Amino acid sequence: MKSYFTFLSRNKVYAAIEMLGLALAFGFIIILAAYARTEFGVGTKQPLSKQLYAIGMENSFGMTLGTAEEFFPSIPEIKSWTRIAYLEDKDITIGDNYYSVKAVAVDSNFLQLFDYRLRGCNKNRILTSADEILISENFAKKAFDGEDPIGRTITQKDKNYTIAGIIEDFGPCDVFNYCDVFMCMSVMEGIVPKMDQFGSTQTFVTLADGATPDSIALKLLDKYCGYWDFYKRDASQGDLFYGSSLTRLDNIYFSGFESWGDIRVGKKKTVEILLVVALVLLVSAIFNYINLTVAQAGKRAKEMATRRLMGESQMGIMHRYIRESFVFTFGCFALGCVLAYCLKPLMNELLTTDIQLQVDCTSAILAFMLICIISLISGTLPALISSRFKPIDVVKGSFRFRNKMVFSRVFIVCQNVISTVLIAVALTMAIQMRHLVNLPCGYNNENLIELYTYTLGFPDMDAPNELAKRLRSLPCVEEVGRYIHNPFNCSHNGLEENEKTSWISLSSLDSTSFKLLGFKVVEQYSAPLNGTCWFTEDAKKRYGITEQNRDLGCMSEGVPEYQCCGIIADYRSRDALTTPVNDSHNVVMIKNDLCAGLLIKVTGDRKKAADAVADVWRKVAKEYLGVPKEPQMNYLDDQLNNALTGERNTMTLVCIFTGLSVLISALGLFAMSIYYAEQQKKSIALHKIAGAETHQAVLKLSRPFVVASLIAIVIATPISIKLMQHYLEGFYNRIPFPWWVLIAAAMISLAISVFSILSQILKTACANPIDSIKTE
Repeated sequence: MKSYFTFLSRNKVYAAIEMLGLALAFGFIIILAAYARTEFGVGTKQPLSKQLYAIGMENSFGMTLGTAEEFFPSIPEIKSWTRIAYLEDKDITIGDNYYSVKAVAVDSNFLQLFDYRLRGCNKNRILTSADEILISENFAKKAFDGEDPIGRTITQKDKNYTIAGIIEDFGPCDVFNYCDVFMCMSVMEGIVPKMDQFGSTQTFVTLADGATPDSIALKLLDKYCGYWDFYKRDASQGDLFYGSSLTRLDNIYFSGFESWGDIRVGKKKTVEILLVVALVLLVSAIFNYINLTVAQAGKRAKEMATRRLMGESQMGIMHRYIRESFVFTFGCFALGCVLAYCLKPLMNELLTTDIQLQVDCTSAILAFMLICIISLISGTLPALISSRFKPIDVVKGSFRFRNKMVFSRVFIVCQNVISTVLIAVALTMAIQMRHLVNLPCGYNNENLIELYTYTLGFPDMDAPNELAKRLRSLPCVEEVGRYIHNPFNCSHNGLEENEKTSWISLSSLDSTSFKLLGFKVVEQYSAPLNGTCWFTEDAKKRYGITEQNRDLGCMSEGVPEYQCCGIIADYRSRDALTTPVNDSHNVVMIKNDLCAGLLIKVTGDRKKAADAVADVWRKVAKEYLGVPKEPQMNYLDDQLNNALTGERNTMTLVCIFTGLSVLISALGLFAMSIYYAEQQKKSIALHKIAGAETHQAVLKLSRPFVVASLIAIVIATPISIKLMQHYLEGFYNRIPFPWWVLIAAAMISLAISVFSILSQILKTACANPIDSIKTE
């Protein structure tokens, strides 16, 4: 090994390039493999992960609170069941201390089917009384600071609850969102109707031996259609409530279903994209390592020839190369581990998760296998090349010539294919993200704060009215409007016509909010009185609205469901990533008599204005609720922008990996240009002595690299097209296919290749031919 370390010390540029590329690739593959392992592990850690099923509609989780009690007794194949229901954030006090906590309600048998650590009471029978609660381990530490909370009292809305136990936190591998407080399921009975509010309660079942989830789903579907008149067997008529599903616990996270409240769902596509890109980065680094290792084999040819002359066998030479490669790869892997731990906070922020970097037997074995595979490949290739030549061939220099011609170009092409494809994909992602960010909303969203007031006591208007009054007195507030649903979180109301259902995407605003949002009025038929609606141009066309025919929907006490007062320009509902419900159309209803939130127009410094609004909210909350509850508020433009955070972070990571891949490729090309130029010194010198110009020498030296880059571009183009199309297919609001990106990616890739080799080639081409011949 001493001779190997001596060789590395004499070739510092090659050693640094190889180590940098491999260490960076290892660092990112370690952390993203841990991320993928965490994501794919969600729901798999529970002992009954393959026996528990979540019931729901065809494409969403959760049914009503009373679904299990109403239907399960008549289906004997359902062996057992339990429920968990999301409660809105609760305001609690412990002594003189106030906390806003995330709360759920669970059945008393919840911990019989889900295995979570519990201290203080019997897991088989929890929350048998409505005035008992469980708290999470994390909240226990936060609220009681090491004291024993068992038996202590928590107050919520003048009602006292006794802490009966401390339950293990829901973690990154659980299908449930984190919560602080667990309450008895009976509290839900006073909050939601038993057979309404679909999705409010998540019900999990186990099945009897021989029963299949598909057969149970069909039986439940029969029950649903027989109980609810509006429930349909499928979505053929555009209905919102349809179908039936049973999803196994370990398949929930990546099911693609919609979920509300309790259940976590992930984007499998995002995980796969990041993992594939990280693997591509690793492959690029490995190509670079093998390429340079093979190229540098020529410099050690004399050493290996001497060893063979002294009796070492060809197999011994191969083992030597492999051992040296293993030591180098292991060192790079160790550096990669350090890099992964350093990158963890950044990656947690970008991926909005808690990546678990666990060292266990499985991960250690996989890491060792990866190191061995890389070492075997990168050690075997130069050894095989060396073995094809006798010692006298090495002395003559024929080894280096043939090695250069075969392997270097192959690996350069492979690396350039990877770089070109990644550049094309990264450019496409950036352009698509810019398109989403700049996508017009059709309404004003600047300097508007959305403040959720439902918790002040909906539908009572006293507290919201007082809050609006005090906010108007602030110097930074221009105007305050009310809403029930705004365009960002509109409701979907079904509209039956000729046995076919279409959907009204309804925003309910008062007249002030309508003006603040700045909708463009195209036609006005009557005064916008309370309960009347503004239809968009799209809705007008769909329903045939005219000034003479402007009533829509079922009659209620002689009043149509939707009375059109005028037409406004089209606008976009929800965020830029949302795919509209099929046959849905935007409508704004004027509602001056109810309030679930306030729209606040502010001026001046945005942060100071938000702080002032929050301060007023806390004072009003303290007066009406008895606690200084924190506000749920956002600037409307920030909220629209924040909806893109996940896609933006994915794009950022792909761009980082693209940059690293290009850097590794460029450094590899630079190192190869040094090697190649050294091999061509004498040939170039002789050509110049024979009358060749400098530019001819430059062309001769650069031709192999340029040709390899052009071949890579040809190979990369169809791959890029396929990946770009696949990426864009995931967006409803997507750009037209950007064909120019293919040209741009090709030009960038070619330019990087040329600039990577240019300095060394110019140096060699411009050298004095006499000096070059003397050094040979």
